[in-house]
Amino acid sequence: MKGTWQTTGGGGGGVAGPVLAVAALCVAGGYLAQHLAPGLHAGGEFLTGLAELVITVAASVTVAAIGGCVAMWAYRRRHPRKPPPWAGTLRARQLPPARRPADAPATVPPMNALPPARSGGDIHLHLHGLTTDQVAEAMRQAQEHR
Repeated sequence: MKGTWQTTGGGGGGVAGPVLAVAALCVAGGYLAQHLAPGLHAGGEFLTGLAELVITVAASVTVAAIGGCVAMWAYRRRHPRKPPPWAGTLRARQLPPARRPADAPATVPPMNALPPARSGGDIHLHLHGLTTDQVAEAMRQAQEHR
């Protein structure tokens, strides 16, 4: 049995994919805004400058994200994760089934060893919301029907 630090595969996908997707959308949006702005709006100078700013910021964030991913990869390659201190000390084991000699009595008594049920039967009533007089009348009627 492996601990969570020892499993392989199936983990989270990481941050690089979503970061690159957002950066690509920013770059594409900035490019489209730069080339479509003069035709859509009469004072396209402002939108052109804004598009250049968006492209510059997106490129800077993309380069920083890629640099961070490369730095983390290099660090993990040189410093692999160590298992926790308790990793080698705790072991789960299943005990073998208890052996019982063939002549030993069974742990569950047979059905004929149980005491016989009373023949009269018991009446167990839950009479919520009744007065004591009503309960007494119900018990008297139950005694009459026996």
